[in-house]
Amino acid sequence: MSGLMVCFGKIGRHKKMVRVRYSFGCRHTGRIANIKKQRGKYPDVMKDVVRISDIVLEILDARYIEETRNLAVDSNSVSYDVSLKGKSVGVSNKVYDSLEGKSVGVGGLENVSVAPIPINSFRDLANSSIPVKSVGMPTGTNLEMLDVIPPASIVEPNSYWHMGFVNYAGNSAEVVGYAENSNRDGGIPNRVGQMVGRYLETIGDGNRPHDVWTVEDVDKDGIIATYDTVLNRLTFDPDDNFYFSSNIMFGSDKVYGDVSQLPIFVTSGSVYLPEMEIDDRPSRTGPADISDLVAMAENWLGQDCHPYDNNDCNGADWGYDGKVDLNDLSRLSENWDPDYVSE
Repeated sequence: MSGLMVCFGKIGRHKKMVRVRYSFGCRHTGRIANIKKQRGKYPDVMKDVVRISDIVLEILDARYIEETRNLAVDSNSVSYDVSLKGKSVGVSNKVYDSLEGKSVGVGGLENVSVAPIPINSFRDLANSSIPVKSVGMPTGTNLEMLDVIPPASIVEPNSYWHMGFVNYAGNSAEVVGYAENSNRDGGIPNRVGQMVGRYLETIGDGNRPHDVWTVEDVDKDGIIATYDTVLNRLTFDPDDNFYFSSNIMFGSDKVYGDVSQLPIFVTSGSVYLPEMEIDDRPSRTGPADISDLVAMAENWLGQDCHPYDNNDCNGADWGYDGKVDLNDLSRLSENWDPDYVSE
């Protein structure tokens, strides 16, 4: 079994040409003993790219595994120092499993704790000694889920939802607030999805959190399993569903990932969370015909697909990720049926 390496390297000048020639294969590379001469200092921009990425794949040549590893990525891929009640916690190996486009877990919180610490909610990751401010959705507003076709519906009764509001500073991240659907049992009508919680004063007056992490506690046993004291690792429960802000539509205008709609911290007055709708739809499946191909061509490389505004770019966004690209074309080709004619 051979690996795959895509090389973007200068291979020299042709004798009769002044244009620098580039290769996009490995045929001219040979053994890459001098690869370090082609690579400068590990760029900060790469760290940022890895930091904001959900999945990082490192593809190696099976013949030259050590030579084709990027040690900078291996050792510095993601290193958040998360504040855990004064204890240093680092987020590393930011990877989540995906099943038909649905996030089913995220893992890799590295820590320096010497003993397991039970984590039941983001409240346990916040510094309880810091003054707080109540924050929540106004009455009548609930966390909603779009899981099949629009419109969305309120999250189900007796489902456990947790939100952690996060601030970033370079490679550090700190939980600066939390919220839960405390009326999940339906004791108060029409409030099973109302998220209420606290903002920490750490956010700063007039500032808002940088991000929000959302977890559905499927097993109702807490958002995080435990610390691994051998590996020095804190892991979210893989049976839970973890959603990044990019999976959430914010506000009445339903903008994907628009965390700028999170409320600011104020020392006086009320702090209300915006409407939030989680897009949990699996990728589109089913037969495709010429009309789907036309929609794909008309919306090719579109970046504004939306379930409410344009019917996911008229169905061209097969992955329901807000854009039309090669992933959607691949799904269309897999489902192509020459005998199918859409109505």
